[in-house]
Amino acid sequence: MTLKETILADLKRSMQEKNEAKTATLRLFISSMKNKEIEMQKRDGGLTEDEMTVVLKQEVKKRKDAIIEYEGAGRPELAAPEKEELAILSVYLPPEVGDDVIREAVEKAIQETGAVSAQDFGKVMKHVTQTLKNQASGDRITPVVKALLK
Repeated sequence: MTLKETILADLKRSMQEKNEAKTATLRLFISSMKNKEIEMQKRDGGLTEDEMTVVLKQEVKKRKDAIIEYEGAGRPELAAPEKEELAILSVYLPPEVGDDVIREAVEKAIQETGAVSAQDFGKVMKHVTQTLKNQASGDRITPVVKALLK
């Protein structure tokens, strides 16, 4: 079952169960996918699994950022619904690789790009994110790259 089929089935189930929070969150995500299809001019063919995962990660990041902002402003009542949406969307994320795999990928990228200092950070990050596409988030990769490029 593809990610889109899974989400549509879960949306149908949440509507039958009258789970308003899950229904609203999944509808927002489906809307984001459709907007991305229009943006990429893929209205007929639809998004690939990787493209859908990218949209999903963007939506998860929006929720995480909102939670940080709300909690930083002392507004836990506004952070609570964002946390609920984050929990709903996180279920659909692919599993991330372990820290040892990230470190190996960064070391390999440093060798392949010929990076020697912190000035080569961008080259290494680009290489690693392409290698570990949808398997690790940038906020997990960045500290490893910084540590190895001192």
